[in-house]
Amino acid sequence: MDASDARLLLSTHHRLGIPFKYSVLFLLKVEGYPVHQLQKDSRISSPALHTALSGAHWPNDRLRHCLHDRLGLDPFAWGEQNGAWQCRIPEAKRRRRP
Repeated sequence: MDASDARLLLSTHHRLGIPFKYSVLFLLKVEGYPVHQLQKDSRISSPALHTALSGAHWPNDRLRHCLHDRLGLDPFAWGEQNGAWQCRIPEAKRRRRP
């Protein structure tokens, strides 16, 4: 999976009404991140994960690597609105025919 695949998946999940945080957890699982440890690791509790997704702090390098380095996702483009995580996905640039 690359950055364009990840953006497509996030936008599809968003259109289907799937909460953004679950889409991110799915991406992490696909990338081989031990998602089951997110609940066990006190540094990556739910509030810590939300903080990481906001771009303010990465709880560990592996999480940063999965989301930012490998998938090219910019956490600073993510935000929380009305208590629900959203991803502001840039519109695909359309090629104009000559």
